[in-house]
Amino acid sequence: MGSTPAIPRGHFPDPLRVFHAFGELYTNNEVIMNLCRSIGLNLGGYIKAVLYAIPVGFIIGLVPLFRGAFQRMVDAVRFLPLTALTGLFIIWFGIYAEQKINFLAFGIFIYLLPIVIGV
Repeated sequence: MGSTPAIPRGHFPDPLRVFHAFGELYTNNEVIMNLCRSIGLNLGGYIKAVLYAIPVGFIIGLVPLFRGAFQRMVDAVRFLPLTALTGLFIIWFGIYAEQKINFLAFGIFIYLLPIVIGV
C-alpha cells in the first residue's frame, strides 16, 4: 500500500483472479485429484511410520540389551532437524512419491518411537 509498497504489485496475483482460478480447478477436477493424492501420501507416510515404530519400539523398550544399545541413538535422533535431511532423502529415493512417503514416515517415526518405547 502507499507510494512505496513492501512488495511490488506485480509479484502476486490479484485475489479475485485466484478465487476464480479455484472454480476452474474444481470444474477440471484437478483440485480433487491433488487433494486425494496429498491425503494418500500423508496416510502412506503415517502408516509406514506406525508399522516400523511399533515393533522397533517394543523391542527397544522391552529388551534391556536393546534399550541400553539404542536408547542414546533414539534420544539423539529426536533432535535432528528434518529439513537438514531433505537432501539425503532426495539422493536416496529420488524426487517422486517414494521419497515423499519415506520422508514423512521418517519424520513421524522419530517422534513416535520414544512414545512407543515409553521414555
